[in-house]
Amino acid sequence: LTMAPCGAPGVDARWEYRSDLGSLQLVAAAQPGAPGLCLAAAAGVYLAQCESRPGMQWLLRRILAPPSPLIATFYMYRAQSDEEYPNENINTADLPGVLWYLQNEVLGPCPRKYNITRIRRLRVTLRKDQIVDFVAFDRARCTVPGCLSKLSVQGFRVGCQYTNYGGDAARWYSLPGACPDLPAESKNLQCLRAQPGGACNGPIGTAGCSYHVEDAGDVGLSELSGIRDFKAFCADGNVEYDKATQRGRGLDFWDLPGDQARSRLRQRQTLAAFARKYPNLPTDYDTPPCAK
Repeated sequence: LTMAPCGAPGVDARWEYRSDLGSLQLVAAAQPGAPGLCLAAAAGVYLAQCESRPGMQWLLRRILAPPSPLIATFYMYRAQSDEEYPNENINTADLPGVLWYLQNEVLGPCPRKYNITRIRRLRVTLRKDQIVDFVAFDRARCTVPGCLSKLSVQGFRVGCQYTNYGGDAARWYSLPGACPDLPAESKNLQCLRAQPGGACNGPIGTAGCSYHVEDAGDVGLSELSGIRDFKAFCADGNVEYDKATQRGRGLDFWDLPGDQARSRLRQRQTLAAFARKYPNLPTDYDTPPCAK
């Protein structure tokens, strides 16, 4: 592989993949100590973002190393407002799980609860044998009594639990991050050093490195259900979904969440919406089970 240090086109560094070590080794560099290395193109792989050297080693290792049967990459989904914040100390779900959450906790009033506007998709990599018990987060703080003690025992690993959506199994996840027992505005450098969390670039499964998260796009709720103007939709007295009747008013996309055929149709429609918007990304992955 030929790579150029970031910001210095034409200056090459050579990396050698050691299959016996399962990692990449920097064997030569025209500018030793360069802060980052960017891969221009190799074997059809393109990485546009400049990464730190450990980050680049991890990204290339994921691409080139023989896949381990214990490593799983799959999609998680999260209902979110237009605000952006770190992908840690949060709860996520698989696709049926996020649809359950929307219909039971979000849809109905105008504006939607928590000002949620979209379904985000996250591509997560972890070790299947390191999935642990689910813990709940609110405002980046774990709300389970004794949470820090629990995480100290089971590790800052992805948690998982099952629920049910339309007669099918659904999953909720927890992604424990830095300072999990403090709300977002109270996290500080002292606790960041002591409790760095489980998010990392790799290698997955080593101390302090439980999972890796990449953004994989989003789809707006109005776009998904076919609402052109949400404010006008609400002003006309319409409702996306009413829990009392289990139907919408002026919209039928969310009707009958307990009906398996309708629930599965919503899942297919959501996958299709992501596929139309992000045609170069996989539509879906196999999802590992929760811990036994």
